[in-house]
Amino acid sequence: MKMVNKASQMKDGGYTMNSEDKKSAKNPKPKEQESCLFYFIFLFSFLVFFYHPLWSDNGTRLFNLSDFSGSFNLMYQLTDEQESSADFVYRDSTRKFLEGGIFVAANGSIYHPNFLYFQVNFNIAGYRAKNTIFSDAAVNNAINNNYDIRVNFLRKKKINLEFYTRSDYRSHDRLFWERYYATYKSTGVRLNSHLKFMPFELHLYTSRVKSESLTYLERDEKSKNIDLRVTPLAKSRTRSFIYLRAKDYSESVFDVDFRSLDLTATLNRRYGIKDMNVLSSVINYHWMEGDYDIDMLNFRFQNIYYLKRHLFVDTVYNFTGDNSFDRSFKRHELELKLNHRLFDSLDSSILMGGRLENTLNRKVNALKNNFSFYYRKRIPTGSIQLYYTNTNEWSKYTSNQSITSEFREFDFSYVNVVILNQPGVNIDSIKVTDPGFSRIYVKDVDYLVEIFNYVVVITRLPGGAIPMDGKIVVFYDYLDYPDFRLKLHFYHINFRLNFLKYFNLIYRRRSIDNRVRSLYVIPIFEDYASDTLGAQINSRFLTADYMMENYDSNLSAYKSYNFRINVNFRLFNWLTLRGGLARNRLDFENLEFYTRFRAYTAECTFNPLKKINTNIIFRKIEYSTPIYFRDRESILFKFQWSFRRIIIDIFYERILSETGSYDRGHHFFSMVIRRLF
Repeated sequence: MKMVNKASQMKDGGYTMNSEDKKSAKNPKPKEQESCLFYFIFLFSFLVFFYHPLWSDNGTRLFNLSDFSGSFNLMYQLTDEQESSADFVYRDSTRKFLEGGIFVAANGSIYHPNFLYFQVNFNIAGYRAKNTIFSDAAVNNAINNNYDIRVNFLRKKKINLEFYTRSDYRSHDRLFWERYYATYKSTGVRLNSHLKFMPFELHLYTSRVKSESLTYLERDEKSKNIDLRVTPLAKSRTRSFIYLRAKDYSESVFDVDFRSLDLTATLNRRYGIKDMNVLSSVINYHWMEGDYDIDMLNFRFQNIYYLKRHLFVDTVYNFTGDNSFDRSFKRHELELKLNHRLFDSLDSSILMGGRLENTLNRKVNALKNNFSFYYRKRIPTGSIQLYYTNTNEWSKYTSNQSITSEFREFDFSYVNVVILNQPGVNIDSIKVTDPGFSRIYVKDVDYLVEIFNYVVVITRLPGGAIPMDGKIVVFYDYLDYPDFRLKLHFYHINFRLNFLKYFNLIYRRRSIDNRVRSLYVIPIFEDYASDTLGAQINSRFLTADYMMENYDSNLSAYKSYNFRINVNFRLFNWLTLRGGLARNRLDFENLEFYTRFRAYTAECTFNPLKKINTNIIFRKIEYSTPIYFRDRESILFKFQWSFRRIIIDIFYERILSETGSYDRGHHFFSMVIRRLF
């Protein structure tokens, strides 16, 4: 298909279709859909014809269909929704949705399962949706067909072959507006070898993607005028995939096509007494040519060496390189970790490491250390668990860019404060003069320089040389990626006490402290401390927990309270009663803001027969803030009935009441019918 020429085909505000457009408008169903239906009819006839096994003259079974199953599905949904504010209804919508389809799955073999084994999966489904907003309606029709066929030769032998083909066809037709079609096909062959001297996997496949869309000019059922025809998009790709594996657990993977390359190689080797020591390395390379070129390399090396039975050293080196598109990134990481088990209940580790990074904008040098231990112990009434970790990191960030000098003119006509919002300003480089550059003002005598929220504020001091309502010129140096040094300290404590089988006490504390040194104005790093205290009860009929968190940082501070309780009772083996309560309160100290949330649920499950399952659920939800409030009550009904491989699922939700500054209530109905075979 060719793009419609708007200039030559514009006539009376619309487009005059050529012969190709008329043919497409009259018969929009493409060949892909007809082909998919043909495959379905052929496969279904094939499976039915060979449903019973065939026998040769000597009694050998030539064809055997070991599994043949599937289902017919039919689903209907209805949603009636209304949105209002202050007794004014500004949206009243109804959505009707109908979907139907068939799914078929079959497994079988010819002569013998190890000689030729096949799998067939086929699914065809379509739906129709109608959305009505007040009196305005829109109808959508869609079809989704897909199949997957796999044939295995010598499946359980050391050398086996697999052939597969799969397809996925999707169409979307929004009446009076647009039509869209998309097809994906993939066909390939896979050769596997499990020989000890030459294990490998060879995978060759081709894939093809095709899509097409039409948009109509007029929203009229009889209109055939096309506003826009998108040129059919078709992409094809052929790839080769090679997988090699040696005796010492070494692996190599090559994935190649005409414009990309994926390479993965793995080396694993054990050595030492009882092969306790492990040496492993992984290298991965990815390259792709296109609008945005990709060129990435990753390498990882690890060595685990046991000094004693409960004492070993873990050494890890990582390298990452990325030269994709307009990026340039390299990173080296090295970590040395000593792990020691003092006794069965205590594990400890000490880590030392560093990293080097180099990008287009800056360099990073960093060193870190870490100490952690994990203690667990059984006590007569339960158990104790304690985890602690402490990390220190020193890093230096150096810009790869040159320093930029600039000057700007400001006016004190309205207030005695001016703001310099340029990021990365060097505070020591700030110089203030008069507009004629004849006089240099003195810092802390004529003006004051301060930093608030990552910006520089210059204030005129009373009694200074800067005249009231006067003008100044500010000279300064800056870096887009400024230099700075960072010292980070982090620790985490987690304590849990279990007693009397059902009760748990929990305490957690996390803290991060950042210390920054720099001549430049840099973004603020958050320092925080968080304490969490909680209690839990877990029993057969009752589950409850209460958590309280106190969070304090240099950016924000809040307190959070969470409480949940669930009750479960089962009576007569066919009646189950459940109830739940959840409450949450969040208070922000500095912002004078809070949130409140409450949820109540009550559920009854009634199973008089094994084939009938009924659920009735009542829910009430409350949510409020200083400027918003919402209260909603609803009841849900679920029903499932199984009869002679027919399964019926019904779901219905009705809003009982809803109040708040913004109301959005809806009634929902859904029914699904499935027929298994």
